[in-house]
Amino acid sequence: MEMNERGNDGRIRSARVRRRIRVSLAVAVALTAIHLLVSMCDNDRGLAYVVNDGQSERRGVARRLDPAALLREPHVLRRPVHMRYLGLWRVRESGVHEISLQSKGEASLILDGDPVIERSSDATTRRSWQRIRLDAGLHRVAIEYAPGTRPFKLLLLVARPGEPQRPVSERDLFVNRPGRFSDILDWIRVVLAYLSALAWLLALTLVYQAIGPRARRLFPVLILIYGGILRFEALVGRYWLDDAPPGAHRLEALASYLRPHTVQWAPDPHPYDGDAAGYLHYARNMRRFYEGSGREPVFVFTTRAFLPLANPENMAVNFASCFFSTAAVGATYLLASAAFGPAAGLVASFAIAIERQAVGLAADGWRDDAFACMVALAAWALLRLRARPNGRGAVIAGVMGASAMLTRITAVSFLAPALLWIGFSGTRRERRDRLVCVAIASGTLLLLVAPYLAACWRTFGDPLIAINTHASFYHDREGLTGESPASWDEYVIGERRVLDRLETLAVGLTIYPFENKWRGFEDWSPFAGHALRIVAVCGLACAFVFPSGRLLMLILTTALIPFAFTWNIRGGSEWRFTLFAYPFYLSAVGLIAATAVRFGAALRRRDLGRMARRHRRDAIYGVAAAVFLAILTTLLLPGIAYLRAIDALRAGMPLEVDVESEPRGRFFLASGWGENRIVSGKVVRISQGRVAILRAPFTPGADHRLALTVGLPAHGDAAIAEVRSGDRLLDRLELRGDARLSTHDIRVPASAVRRLSTLIELRLLGKRDSFTFRRMHIEPLRATDRHNEKSW
Repeated sequence: MEMNERGNDGRIRSARVRRRIRVSLAVAVALTAIHLLVSMCDNDRGLAYVVNDGQSERRGVARRLDPAALLREPHVLRRPVHMRYLGLWRVRESGVHEISLQSKGEASLILDGDPVIERSSDATTRRSWQRIRLDAGLHRVAIEYAPGTRPFKLLLLVARPGEPQRPVSERDLFVNRPGRFSDILDWIRVVLAYLSALAWLLALTLVYQAIGPRARRLFPVLILIYGGILRFEALVGRYWLDDAPPGAHRLEALASYLRPHTVQWAPDPHPYDGDAAGYLHYARNMRRFYEGSGREPVFVFTTRAFLPLANPENMAVNFASCFFSTAAVGATYLLASAAFGPAAGLVASFAIAIERQAVGLAADGWRDDAFACMVALAAWALLRLRARPNGRGAVIAGVMGASAMLTRITAVSFLAPALLWIGFSGTRRERRDRLVCVAIASGTLLLLVAPYLAACWRTFGDPLIAINTHASFYHDREGLTGESPASWDEYVIGERRVLDRLETLAVGLTIYPFENKWRGFEDWSPFAGHALRIVAVCGLACAFVFPSGRLLMLILTTALIPFAFTWNIRGGSEWRFTLFAYPFYLSAVGLIAATAVRFGAALRRRDLGRMARRHRRDAIYGVAAAVFLAILTTLLLPGIAYLRAIDALRAGMPLEVDVESEPRGRFFLASGWGENRIVSGKVVRISQGRVAILRAPFTPGADHRLALTVGLPAHGDAAIAEVRSGDRLLDRLELRGDARLSTHDIRVPASAVRRLSTLIELRLLGKRDSFTFRRMHIEPLRATDRHNEKSW
C-alpha cells in the first residue's frame, strides 16, 4: 500500500511539473508572438530609402542604416551606386548634441534642410563629426551615400557632450510623422520584451529542473553556439566585410535579430595595428611550436593554423581571437560549474556570451581572449583536482596550466599558489595523496613549458624574454628616471616608493579590474550592468563560504598580480588585460542566481526554514566576508591612498590626481561629482551641480601650489568659479565658454591647510549649472618660490 501511495504521489508531482512547464512555455510563446505582432503593426519605424545604380531604382523602408544589406546583390556591385535615406528623427532631449557620420566614400547628413556633415570621397578618415544644438521633437533627416569601394558601411552616431556616442536608435527613426498611437505601441513593445524575456527564463528554468542530466548538457552547447554567432557577426562587420562569402553575410543578418538594435559594428579604420600585426609577423615566420620568440607560442601557433583558411590572409589573427573568445564561453561554464554547480555555470556562460565588450574584442586579433580561455580552463582543472585528487586530474591540470603559461608566461603567478593550496589542504591523511597529485601536475607543466623557456634562453640569453621585454616599456611610460630595468622584478622593486607600490597593488587587485567591467550589458538593459555589479559583490563575498570558492578567489587574486602594478600607466590600463577576471566575477553572479533558485524551490516546498537552519553558518561566513570587503574598499584603500600622497609630498615630490587613472582619482573627489565623461576628446568628471568638493592631502605647516585643470561641459557663456578652503577664498577662476580645459595655478597658504586633509570647494557663479574637472596637481612650495611667484 505504501509503495502504491508513493508511486501515486510521484506521478501527481510529475503531472504538476509537466503542467507548469506547458503553461510557462505557452505564456512565453504567446508573449513573444504578441511582441512580434506589435512590432509589425508599427510600420512607420525606420527610414525610406532609394537605391539608384544608373539603370534601375529600388525603393523601400529600412529599419536601420545598413547599406551593405541593400548593396550586396551581384548585379548592383558592378555599377556605381547612389543611396538616399529620408525620414524623421526624434530627439528626446533639447541641448547640444555631438553627431558623427562614419562611412567609406562620399556621404552627407542634412537636418531640417541644412547640411550638417559633408564627407568627400577622398576623406582620409572614416569619421566626421559636428556639434549642433537641437530642440526636442521631430527633425527631418536626409542622408546621401555614394560608396566608391568596399566596404559598404554607414553609421550615424549621436551623444550628449560627455557621453559615449551610440548609433541612433531605430525607435527614434520614422518614415512618417508618428502619432500618439505609435508612442503607445513603443511602450507596449518594450514592456512585452521584458515580460517575454522573464517568461522564457522561467520556462527554461522549469525545463532544466525537470529534464535529466544528459539532456541538460544541451543548454551549455546552445549558449556556446549563441555566443559564437554574436562574435561571428562582429568579425564580419568589423574586419571581414565584403570579402566574406555569402553564407557569412547570411549568418551576420541572422545575428542582427539575436541582439539589441543598439549594437552595430563599424569597420575598424586602422586594422592590424600594434600587437595584431606582431602576431601575424610571428605566425608567418614560425617554424616550430617550441622556438625562441618574444611571444608565447599558443596564440601565435593558432594564428598560423588559420593562415591557410583565411581570405584575406590577415584575417587569420581575427579568426584566432574569435575562436578563443567563443571557447571562453564554454570555459566559463566549466569553471562556474566546477565551483558552484551547473546552474551557476549556465548563468555565467550566458552572461559572458552576450557581453558587448567581450563580443567586440573577439574580432580584434588580440591574445587576451586566448588567455581568458586558458585561465578559466586551468582554474577548472585545479578545482577538479582539489575535489577529486587523482592521476588523471593531475595530468589535465598540468596540461591546462602549461597552456595558460604558453599563452602568457605570467600565469605562473596563480598556478604556483593554487597548486600549493591544493597540496596542503584537507586532513593529514589526505595531504599525502594531494601532494602526489600536485607533484604530477607540476611535472607535467614543467615538461610542457621547459622547451619554450630553453629555446628563449638559447636564442636571447633570457628564458623570460616574453615578459622582461615589457619592463622597459612600462618604465618609460611611467616617466621614471634612471636606467631602464632589464627584467620585471627590477621594475617592480625599482625606484618607486613603498606606499606608492602598495596602493597601486591594492587597487589593482580589487577595485580597478572589477569596476571597469559591466558596461557591456547596458545594451540589453540600462539597469543590467548596475544590477550584475551588486550581485557579483554579494557572490564574491559568499564564495568564501565554499572550499571551491576560496580556491577560486585565490586564483583570481594571484592571477591579477602581474597586471596590478601597471593599471595606472598609459598602455597598461587596457580593458582587455583583465578580461580573464570576467569569468570569475560572473561565476559569483551565477552563485547568487543558483542560490536564489534553490531558495525559491525550498519556498515552494515550504522547506525554507530547514534550509535556512542548514546554511546558517554559511550565511554568517558570507556576511563576515561582505563586511570585510566593505571595510577594505571604504576604509583601507582610501587610507593607503592618503598615506601614499602624504608620503610623496613630505619627500618634496609632486602629487597628481587624474580622473583618467580610475579608481585612484575617486579617493580625492569628496562630493558633488558625477561619472566620467568625454568632452572634446578628454576624459573628465562633470559636477552634479554648481558646487563640488575635492579632498587634498596637503602637508600641514607648509605652503603649496595647487593646479586645477577645469572647464565647462559644453559651448556657451564663459563663467567664473570660486575656489575656497572652508570660509577662505583662495582664488577665482575664469572658465572659457568653448568647452576647452585650462589649467589654473593657485597658491594655498599653510594657514588654510588642515591636519589630515583639506576640503577644496569649487563653486560656479553665473548662469552655467555644471563644470568639468580633469586633473589636480599639488606640490610643496619651496622657500624660493614663496618670494618669487612667477616660478610657479
